[in-house]
Amino acid sequence: MRNWKILTAVLASVALAACGGRDDNTDNNPPPPASTYSVGGTVSGLSGTGLKLKNNGGDELTVTGSTFTFATKIATGGAYAVTVSAQPNGQTCTVANGTGTVGTANVTNVAVTCANNPVNTFSVSGNASGVSGPGLKLKLNNGADLDVTANGGFTFPTPIASGQPYSVTISGQPQGQTCTVANGSGTIANANVTNVTVTCATAQPVVTPNAMVLRVGDGTGAPASGTSVAVSLQEFAPTAASAAVKTVAVDSAQVSLTYTSTTEGGLTRSDNGKLVAFGAYRKPAGTASVTATATAATRSAVGVDAAGNATYVDFPGAFANSNIRSATTVDGTGYWAAGTSNVSGTFSGGVWFNTNPTGTPVQITSTPNNSRWVSIYGGQLYVSSAQTSGTTPFVGVVSVGTGIPQTSGAFAKVVANSANASSPNGYAFVDSDGNGSVDVLYLASDNQPANKDALNVTKFTLNTADNTWVAVADFVPALPAADSTITKGTGARGLAAARAADGTVIVYVTTGSFVQTGDPANANDNKLVFFNDNGTNKTPAVSVIAAADTGYNFRGVALAPNP
Repeated sequence: MRNWKILTAVLASVALAACGGRDDNTDNNPPPPASTYSVGGTVSGLSGTGLKLKNNGGDELTVTGSTFTFATKIATGGAYAVTVSAQPNGQTCTVANGTGTVGTANVTNVAVTCANNPVNTFSVSGNASGVSGPGLKLKLNNGADLDVTANGGFTFPTPIASGQPYSVTISGQPQGQTCTVANGSGTIANANVTNVTVTCATAQPVVTPNAMVLRVGDGTGAPASGTSVAVSLQEFAPTAASAAVKTVAVDSAQVSLTYTSTTEGGLTRSDNGKLVAFGAYRKPAGTASVTATATAATRSAVGVDAAGNATYVDFPGAFANSNIRSATTVDGTGYWAAGTSNVSGTFSGGVWFNTNPTGTPVQITSTPNNSRWVSIYGGQLYVSSAQTSGTTPFVGVVSVGTGIPQTSGAFAKVVANSANASSPNGYAFVDSDGNGSVDVLYLASDNQPANKDALNVTKFTLNTADNTWVAVADFVPALPAADSTITKGTGARGLAAARAADGTVIVYVTTGSFVQTGDPANANDNKLVFFNDNGTNKTPAVSVIAAADTGYNFRGVALAPNP
């Protein structure tokens, strides 16, 4: 019996082994690896740079596009947590669907949304006094009109961001009054502007202004090419064949200009009427090759008042190896200068701004790099240009930014041009009817006109429906008979204009040619001339005030500064 039980146990053990009954882990093979999946998503609204994301506190990723995927994958069942580790410049980004557990597919629905940070804005306001009737209109940065009908406070409805410029100008005068603005321009500095002052008084009778002409040379003739010469200013009354009322010699030990570079010497009157301004080289007369290098002569803006006192504001680094052509100012506290550069790959031309003689100049715009004569009218900065190269040509009168910019990045746009004006220099916007808003524009160009009997000045009128300037067809100021045989051309360079006492617009022009060959009455064709535009006659007669004396050249012309 005992032997039978032993046999039965042995047989059972053998049967169990035959059925495969064993421990599966006895062969030491590892389990298969778990599946892993990526974590990513989309980004919307990103415009700044510097956005960085992290997953689970690590695996940092810099994001520049509209999608992202972290490099490190996560196994099924593992957690993920996407966070913003660095915000982009000027923006704040948030994460949606950023946490969860990885399943059996890539995570693709993490959503990062970016928005611009709010900009601190501030109001511009002030006080008006002396207002006696309706009609006073103010503009902020050349925006919409603000009607001011009574004495007291006013506030513009549009706030301005901190760091941006502001400029308050008068766009409409009250009937029978003239108003002026004080403390009207500057830069917003994290506070509301409250000190703009508008003062109105009974309008004075219109007086025809004199002309101030910039003159280069010393009377001894043309120097060697590229050698600088002295600069002087001459004031003339609007009278044919008249002598200068006065001559102001600018210190030739301080600044100078070249004798033959015809686009230099643009002259403007300051926005407040107290100064004339021009661009020059900060080197004494007689400097050879004054434009040859960027450091041969620092370029400078020069402001001269009615008494002949001069102020110099330098622009180191501007207009490399080429010409400074003009300068302008609101009231002498800051100057804008225009010119070109002639160094390959260097765009140091365009329009620059500086506040004082030792300040650091700011390039407002490098486009157009080939800028000519800069000025301010109606609270807006302009420059003329004849630049035809590049993807966008700039030929004509060009607006620079909005209002009167003092910081870089100003956008340039041609606002007026004409087929007759291929080489524009001087120009003037005029309030022809005295209502406080400019409505006429005159543009001088020193290319030879098709009509040799005409002065090359194009007149534009403002189309108020779309705020564009439209050239007046067949407007041809007629040269006097003695000048009609000029064979070298009668292009126009400098130009200044204003309402005259008789209700017309008086337009002063310096003509372009140095020497003419067919006019026995006037040996020098470089003249100061004028005509009166009554708004209806398209062929106003041109009268010659004076020709440049021997050894001198006329360049720009401006309205004479007020005392």
